[in-house]
Amino acid sequence: MWCYVLSRLPAKKDELQINISDAMDYTGYKTKANIYTGIINLLENKLLFRKKNGYYININVFFNGKRKI
Repeated sequence: MWCYVLSRLPAKKDELQINISDAMDYTGYKTKANIYTGIINLLENKLLFRKKNGYYININVFFNGKRKI
């Protein structure tokens, strides 16, 4: 599931939306439950964080752009 998240992360962004049917196609999972389990696992391990309409990635683990200091 993490590979799916990284493949769908827009350049220089730290937020994304997860499309369940797209994630199923990408991962080869047969049920939505597997996708939800993957999302829960990423949330529990603090690789993803919820936002109102999507998710943020943990930029301390991965970021694909520049940060202004």
